[in-house]
Amino acid sequence: MRSILRADFFRMWKSKSTIIALIVACAAPLVINLLYFLIFIIGKSLSGEQDVDMLGLVINARTIISMAYSTGNNMGFIIPMFSAIFICSDMNSGMLRNKIIAGKPRKQIFFSYLICGGFLNVILITAYTTLLAAFSLLFFNYGLEFTGEEVINLVFYIISGTVAYLFLSTVSLFFSLTTGNSALSIIFTIVFCFALGIITTVIMLVPFTSEQYDVGKYFLAVVPTYTATLETGGAENIPTFIEGLCSMIGFGAVNACLAYNIFVRKELK
Repeated sequence: MRSILRADFFRMWKSKSTIIALIVACAAPLVINLLYFLIFIIGKSLSGEQDVDMLGLVINARTIISMAYSTGNNMGFIIPMFSAIFICSDMNSGMLRNKIIAGKPRKQIFFSYLICGGFLNVILITAYTTLLAAFSLLFFNYGLEFTGEEVINLVFYIISGTVAYLFLSTVSLFFSLTTGNSALSIIFTIVFCFALGIITTVIMLVPFTSEQYDVGKYFLAVVPTYTATLETGGAENIPTFIEGLCSMIGFGAVNACLAYNIFVRKELK
């Protein structure tokens, strides 16, 4: 297992797709903040007000940070596709077939892909969100007083968002092993992530009662842009936070099990 994992990590970090992903993840935060700053300057000059809002959201560092883990805009639907590219490149290049011919168990190969894909997602989203937060604080005020409660909110937000992208890595793994085609797996992954963003928007517009939320919270928990928000953090919401994590981990485990069953029965050409 260690030899397969070590070899896959080495190939993943040496691949052009990973290098491109890191460049995009590091460059996108600056571009996004510059665009928001331009909107802020134009809006301020036109309205003459200190606070400038965009679609009802006041533009400040907190607003920008709160959208960092969104799957419906920015890097949200781009990051998960890079793990799909890595896995499909192994399948298309014959590397996967060579591993099996060499006697490597499919179980070890699968878990190596699972770990590498999840690790890549976490590295990319962490680099992206860290730089996005740093640049947003450089261009804008935070927007709220930075209290201990806000620190707790941020910690919950980061943990929930990171787990959400681990969940998304199982989605791209499933599509990659199912289709074996880079283009199809990328399309399906992007469509899935974009759909999460649309679902989130609809959810935000619907006033749920407490009874309705109790019924649908486990479905909502796999929508990163719904669960990973600053507003759902706070010490008083620890049970909700834990339920969201358990739900994402649970749905991710289901994806991984489905992908594994497909992979062990898949005939390689």
